[in-house]
Parts: sequence; C-alpha cells; structure tokens
Amino acid sequence: MIRFKDFLFVTNETSSLNEEESLNLSEVLSFAARRKRSIEMKRRKQKLKQQRKIAAKRPASLEKLKKRSRRAARNVLTKRFSGGKSRSNMSIAQKARSEKRVSQAKTQLKTISKKLLPSKKRLDVSRRGR
Repeated sequence: MIRFKDFLFVTNETSSLNEEESLNLSEVLSFAARRKRSIEMKRRKQKLKQQRKIAAKRPASLEKLKKRSRRAARNVLTKRFSGGKSRSNMSIAQKARSEKRVSQAKTQLKTISKKLLPSKKRLDVSRRGR
C-alpha cells in the first residue's frame, strides 16, 4: 500500500503544471500566465485545503522553517525599501521593483533570515499546541 507522503510526492510530480509554467522567482508572470495560474489554483482548491490540514499536524522540518524565515525576511526588506508599504498594497510594477531591489540585498536577507529562524521555530511549536 502506498503511504500518504509517497502519494503527495507522486501527485506533486505529475501535477498538471509543467516545468516551464512552474513559479520561478526570477521571472515576472505575464497577465495571461497569472490568469491561467489563478484558474488552476481555483480548480485545485479542495485538494490543497486537505493537504494543508494534514501538514498542519506535522512539525515543520528545518528546511521548511528556513524557507519561512527567508520569506519573512523578504517581507521585512520589502517594507523597508518601500517606505513601510506592505506588498498587498503595492501595484504589480512596484512589487517588481521592490523584488529586484530585495534580490540585490542578499547579505541583508541572509542576516535577517538567521535572526528570524528561532522565532519561526517557536511559532511552529505554539501552532501545533505543544
């Protein structure tokens, strides 16, 4: 019998999104590609919801925690470079500009990410209620 982890791995590999359409942070999505991605995500909404529910019960791996701290560090730098504006309040062009500037500040990103890692670990433990 196939385990659920193996099932997730297989479904992720055989996802309907091919490699060229997968999210690449170095590329900016065109309007048509963004629309296509939106439709695809709406179609997969229930499946993703179920996977999130199962994953929420498991402790996050160190790799996942590092990814979360990097994302939080990117948000910190974006706010810093945009004068306190959050990404949700920016236009697409402003987001692209700030993303370019953040990608140039790699050393700052690394430093902030390291500082945020312990807080992300604490959040994960408290989220699971242990």
